[in-house]
Amino acid sequence: MLKLAKAEFIIMKSVFRPDKPSGIPHQNLGTLLGMLIGLGFLTFIEGGLVHVLLVAKFQAHLLAWVLTGISIYSFLWMIGHYQLLKTRGVEFREDGLYVPYGMTYQVCIPYGQIEDIQVTSPSKPEPQVLACCIGGFSNLTLKLKTPVQAEVLFGVMKRSSTTVALYLPEPSKIRAELQVRLQE
Repeated sequence: MLKLAKAEFIIMKSVFRPDKPSGIPHQNLGTLLGMLIGLGFLTFIEGGLVHVLLVAKFQAHLLAWVLTGISIYSFLWMIGHYQLLKTRGVEFREDGLYVPYGMTYQVCIPYGQIEDIQVTSPSKPEPQVLACCIGGFSNLTLKLKTPVQAEVLFGVMKRSSTTVALYLPEPSKIRAELQVRLQE
């Protein structure tokens, strides 16, 4: 429960005071921004219609305001998730490659675990792959020696995989940097 409260705090903080960008940014944020605008528009249309319907037809003022508040909170949550994706990039750390994916996934891959690094043309990863890529396309695939555990959904659940797919700018440079770190 404490992890959920902490995650909600981080998301709401990122809505009103986003962190400075760090690491290598995720690609395809424009796709996510378009989805956010579309969902936000639909959220406000639906929330407004439900509010008016509840007040006009059922005289349920309190319920109308509660549901309107939930709609606004949901929209703020979507903005927060987008901000986290925008500001939390993939980082080369001393202990390994840190891959945050908003608040959805977080995984740290020790350099010694990486067996193979493949640069591919943008493609959809297989279902068993831990896909840390916006829009469903990846251009960099890491094959691991043993499964790595990712914290999923605010750290409440865990998911393991021997393959991690990323969609990052200049994947060849990232591959070269990873190969240098593998040599160390």
